[in-house]
Amino acid sequence: MKILLEKLNLLRRNRYIFWAAMLKLLVSAVGLAIILFSTTAAEAAFDLDKNITQVKTAGSPNIYYLDHKRKVKKLYNNEKAFLSYGNKWSKVKTIYAWDLKQWPDAHLIQVPGDRAVYYINSGKKTLIKNEDDFNSFGFKSSDIIMVSKTDLNSYSNVDYKQAGLIFYIANNSNLAGGGNNLILDNNYPAPAVFVYNNKEVKEKRFVKGQKDIKLASFILEVPAGKEINISKINLTNNSGIINAVNNYNGFSNLRAYINYGRSQNTIAKPGDTNYSFENFDARIYGGNRVVVDVYGDTNTNLKISQAQLKLSSIAIKDINTNQEIILSRINAVSEKIYFGQTNAELNILGGGKLISNSKNNRVATFSIKNTGDEPIVLENIIVATNGEGFSKSIGYNNLAILSKKEYRIGNVEEPVAGANKLHFYNYLMQPGQENIFEIIVDSKDTPKDSFFLNLEKLEARGVKTNRKITIKGDPTEKVIVSNTNNAYVYNKNLVNSNNLSWPTNGRTINYYFKDPIYPYRNISEHNAIDIETGQGSSVRAAADGYVEVAEKTNSSSYSYITIRHDNGIKTRYGHLSQIKINVGDFVKRDQVIALSGGQPGSIGSGSYSTGPHLHFEVLVNGVNVDPLKYLE
Repeated sequence: MKILLEKLNLLRRNRYIFWAAMLKLLVSAVGLAIILFSTTAAEAAFDLDKNITQVKTAGSPNIYYLDHKRKVKKLYNNEKAFLSYGNKWSKVKTIYAWDLKQWPDAHLIQVPGDRAVYYINSGKKTLIKNEDDFNSFGFKSSDIIMVSKTDLNSYSNVDYKQAGLIFYIANNSNLAGGGNNLILDNNYPAPAVFVYNNKEVKEKRFVKGQKDIKLASFILEVPAGKEINISKINLTNNSGIINAVNNYNGFSNLRAYINYGRSQNTIAKPGDTNYSFENFDARIYGGNRVVVDVYGDTNTNLKISQAQLKLSSIAIKDINTNQEIILSRINAVSEKIYFGQTNAELNILGGGKLISNSKNNRVATFSIKNTGDEPIVLENIIVATNGEGFSKSIGYNNLAILSKKEYRIGNVEEPVAGANKLHFYNYLMQPGQENIFEIIVDSKDTPKDSFFLNLEKLEARGVKTNRKITIKGDPTEKVIVSNTNNAYVYNKNLVNSNNLSWPTNGRTINYYFKDPIYPYRNISEHNAIDIETGQGSSVRAAADGYVEVAEKTNSSSYSYITIRHDNGIKTRYGHLSQIKINVGDFVKRDQVIALSGGQPGSIGSGSYSTGPHLHFEVLVNGVNVDPLKYLE
């Protein structure tokens, strides 16, 4: 009996040991699963998935916004700031602290519709008071993050002009790598280099589309007893943001030279108004002066007519101490440069008729206008016809151009079928000058049928720049050459101007077509006019037509109408608080189709509205045109 009890006790102990081991194994497995799950979740949360924008770290109440485009993070100062964007707590992802540290802090913020830009740091904000200060700090407009008014108000105000904060802000910019670089100011000793505008380079004029243009030139002088290396220079625009030397305005491939030694970086697509050139390794000995030249390319669609740069800062290294110093707020301004345009406008005005066995039949009239800003000389024009046209083989000769002073130029004695090139022999035209010409021809027999004539191509050349231009005629603009008196201009896409009614009672324009001061021009060109009108005012159709689009909404998303009219014309009406028609409806001129909106945050206003107004567009064959040219 005793032996039996001992065996039973042994079995009980073994069973306890077994279940204890199993429990221990189960706990380990669960723990491993939790660790694996947590690791996977953290890695997934910090993947470069742009949908993950609200994050925090374990054990910290701070929530950050991640801007994937700029690769920076911004702290929400309080709950109101977080909720002002419509954020949800359930969308906040937890990531590792060391992953969050990879993201630099955002420092520039702005409220949409407000021109003011603020520098933020450690829960404080300071207003950047003018463009010169913004540029001298080396800031870039592409680094500005748009925030809500509530978020902006969560920062306390400080003045960067006080307590040396201007030094602190500049130290945190990308002017020359940040860190503890010394930024000299009026309170510091005299610099080791002096900078001047190179006055030997006078104001120059270039042609749009020209390459390898010298955009700016400066002189650097080093006092005797000094010896320095220039490692970096920073330039800013001095003509305002609208006239900035950037890729949007048509500039590319900016490069800098110091005594013909080139920096190691070329700015292929310059942005905003700041331009940094690095790694010169240019040693300058005391008592010497060197030239800094900045070059760039332009394209033919250059949007500005003048530009001016200033050298705002230089990073230099003292040879003796190996200490790098940044000389800021130099503001040496270069000479202005001007960009002209060599261009002309070609228009066919009317047709004519042929009389058998007669000379100098006037078969077409056309005009040429010098729309550029330099004199041009006309070289030749190609006159094309359908069929045989003015062929010598069927009885025509002496095809020529007749000037307004009845001078015969560009004569072709034996014209061929189809097309003929007539020479102007360097006919001179000044900027803004417009001349009318006629095409004449001698005939033997009256043509059996009428035929079309159009101007295929005009070639001219700039007098000052020697730049050649080619103006292609519109193939839809043709005239009939007839043996009767019913010659007329034919243009299948001809659109009569001044035939659209105003869509609002008022006619005050807030922003014009492609307005250079349009506040959202950095986002998109303004292809409309903004007509001032009160919230909820009547909006009327500009002409008869069918409703092609009626984008209705019950939120603040963008609401608009598109109406299709005759002759390839469409009109578009935007920022509507209420739409009264539907797609497919036929509307009459002056019929009320909607109520205006535009008040930020209201129904139909969209993200980029400056206040109550009507956004009005006119499109011809799918291309935006200036609405003012088509309104009554």
